[in-house]
Amino acid sequence: GMATVYGGFDTMLEVERAVKVLSPSLCSSEKLRKRFLAEARAMAKLRHPNIVTVFDVGLDGETPYIVMEMVDGGAIMDWVDREGALPSDVAGHIMLAALAGLQASHDRGVIHRDMKPHNLLISSDGRVKITDFGIAQLDDGRSFTKTGAIMGTLAYMPPEQRISAKGLGPTADVFAAGATLYALLTAKEPFDVYNESLHDTLFANVAAPLRRVIVRACRYDPTKRYASASAMSADLREAMMELGISIDRNLRVPLDRAHPGTVFAMDEAFAAAGDAAEQREATTINPKPTWFTTNGERAQDQPYVTLPPKQPFKALF
Repeated sequence: GMATVYGGFDTMLEVERAVKVLSPSLCSSEKLRKRFLAEARAMAKLRHPNIVTVFDVGLDGETPYIVMEMVDGGAIMDWVDREGALPSDVAGHIMLAALAGLQASHDRGVIHRDMKPHNLLISSDGRVKITDFGIAQLDDGRSFTKTGAIMGTLAYMPPEQRISAKGLGPTADVFAAGATLYALLTAKEPFDVYNESLHDTLFANVAAPLRRVIVRACRYDPTKRYASASAMSADLREAMMELGISIDRNLRVPLDRAHPGTVFAMDEAFAAAGDAAEQREATTINPKPTWFTTNGERAQDQPYVTLPPKQPFKALF
């Protein structure tokens, strides 16, 4: 990819951070450096519990890097790849949190343009956060995308984005959110989810209330979709309540709910999972020369810091 994310340690504040570093092979491209820094600017404009927070951005020689909050649970797509389709209540909570983050982004004039399960992270306490605004479009028109250029992930793109990534509005992210919800519920790529002739096959294993939400979000015509992320969220809430799902007021994913055979099993299930349930050993921070600290110095110039062991998470992250 364009960048690598490393674990880091802020020796001034004594907290763990994630440090995203542009790949060395791409640092010679001024256009890619600008795009990388544009991601930092886009994320820096946003302060919301469901969006990864950017704390700093800088250059190490010609190599740009972004310092972000550490989200310890990994990407939602990793769960889907490992465990398969997610239960309706879990998928619903993930999407409600993502929609809250998207609405906050849209309110600040930022269109994500690459919403997908891969770009949704989750913390060990069940908080979902949007990341990777690398191809976001800002309200001042800056996107570093040529007219007619196609950017994004094909399976999650609305039809209009497959023609050009320029000039997209909130309904493009709404489409991608609907496609993401479909992927969470089915563990399948959401190709052609807007094709009504395929719906009976595509939605065979999706609860009817959730199918209704996805179908509207993924209409071919942008004017027939939800006009905003908040409008989609309101309809999704109704669908979840129709299914008897209790919605957490903080939109935290129910990680500790008993659900044998999935990532959401209770602690007893992990005790039998062997290595997955073992406690982490004491972790030495800054062991790699490519790690950075947020006070602008290289990690290898800082003394090593050892953290105490952590308790195992309630999920197989």
